[in-house]
This record gives sequence, C-alpha cells and structure tokens, in this order.
Amino acid sequence: MSAYPKLRVLHKQAARLKGGSPWVYSNEVVMDKGVKALPAGTLVDVVGEQGSEFGTAYFNPHSLIAARLLTGKLGARIDSAFFADRIQSARNLRDRLINAPYYRLLHADADGCPGLIVDRFDDVFVAQSGTAGMDALEKHWLSALIEEFRP
Repeated sequence: MSAYPKLRVLHKQAARLKGGSPWVYSNEVVMDKGVKALPAGTLVDVVGEQGSEFGTAYFNPHSLIAARLLTGKLGARIDSAFFADRIQSARNLRDRLINAPYYRLLHADADGCPGLIVDRFDDVFVAQSGTAGMDALEKHWLSALIEEFRP
C-alpha cells in the first residue's frame, strides 16, 4: 500500500491518461479541500474515479498542469536510484548517437524527468528545474547526476 495521497482523475477526463499522456490538468481532477492543501511538489498516486491506476506523479495545486507522471507504477519510490536509472538510460542513448560529450542529457518528459533539463558540456553540467516537483526532488536527481558523472 502506498503512503502517497491519492489524486483522483474525473471519469470523463481519464481518456488522455489512458492514451499515455504524462500530464494531468487541474480541471481533470477532483479538487477537494485535502488536495488543495497539498504543498506544491508533493508526490501523489494518480487514480481514476472508477479504479483506474495511472501511476506516481508530483502535484502542484497552483498550476494548470496539476500533476506530471514520473512512472506508471503506484507508490513508486522516487529517490536517487530512480533518477540514476533515468540518467543512465539518457546517457546511454546520447553516447550511442553523439560522438562528443556535448549534448542535452535530460530533456524533461522525453527522458522521464518532467520539468528537468540538464545540458552536458564534457565535465560541466547545467541543470534547470522548471517545476515545484523537480525542485522538491532536487536532492535525489542532483545526487544521481553527481554519482553518474563526477562533474
């Protein structure tokens, strides 16, 4: 059983998520008092009103994009190991395609890290977090980045 709060998607709004969209808009969720009180960046389990399970996301009650899915698994542990896996996958792909270590290492949703951009310039890295969720998870993704590259 997950310790994360549940974010319920309205039944009529669940089609986009079922189709694979990683975003949940604020008008697609049950915005009760408890959900509105969650701090920006809180990890949540995204579920449908009729029992559908969409995964673990981070939530911001003050944003049009209220939740951004991190994984399709409910109650997923989002820690340094989670980000190490995402960073390693992104690195492996770039290293296969690009001959020099100068590239965009993480491109947000495309690499499973919504709201996070990381550019690599050999042993120098520039990171930009564009969401409260990634700000809240900074210690984890920064630790994983340092462990993988030793910049």
